[in-house]
Parts: sequence; structure tokens; C-alpha cells
Amino acid sequence: MSENRPALSLPPRDPSKVRNLLRSNRPTIVPDPPAAAPEIEDDRRSVAGREVDEVREEGSAPKSRRAQVTFYMDAEFRDRARAAYRATAGIEGDDSWSEFIELAVLNEVTRRERLHNAGEKYEGSSRRLKAGRKIVD
Repeated sequence: MSENRPALSLPPRDPSKVRNLLRSNRPTIVPDPPAAAPEIEDDRRSVAGREVDEVREEGSAPKSRRAQVTFYMDAEFRDRARAAYRATAGIEGDDSWSEFIELAVLNEVTRRERLHNAGEKYEGSSRRLKAGRKIVD
């Protein structure tokens, strides 16, 4: 009852067109500069009363030097944070989940600098942190 049909497959790729798939052979596209961000009427998007972008310009790396951060957190707290992000991202103007987390960490860093370092910024370092849990006696 079933007929023998030839297997369907793609035709062989033209070797002259493969070079177009390599990243090094692609043209570089420079995006247009972003439009000016709308003025924020209150300090929801601020760190210690200053605009987030102002703090980033002073203390953090430019966006081209962004680094991936991987960490573990309690699943219940993560779910609560995700729910808060989903419910308020449009109201607060968050561009992404990453920006939300970055702002949360930046607020905590600023709080600790005020409390423990007389408001002065801690000097940044790319040195690896010790792995594992802190041993408590």
C-alpha cells in the first residue's frame, strides 16, 4: 500500500555562497543613534536620587563591555522577582529583565557604599570571586 518515495533532501550547497555565511565576511551595519529617552517625572529609575544612566556613566563599564553574570538564588524569590518585573516593567520603563536585575544590584551596591565606605565608590575589579560558601566558625 505504501509507495517507495525518494527521500526528500536539500540540494547540495553552492560553495561560492558559503562565504556569505561567515561572520567575518558580513558587512558591518552601524545602527542609528537611539532617540532621546523621555523625561522621567519621579525618581523610580534612580539610584540614591541620581538617574541610572548618570550612575552608569560614572561607575560602570560602557554597554560594549557588558559581561554575563550567572548566579544562584532561591527559586521562590526568583519567581517573585519575575512577577514584579512582569507586572511593572511597562510602568517603570524597564527595557529588559537584565536591566531590572542590574538596577537592583546597583541600588544595593550604592546602599553599601553609603553605609560602609562613606559614600565613596568601591574600586572595581575583574578578579574572580572565591568559589563556594563562606566558612563560618
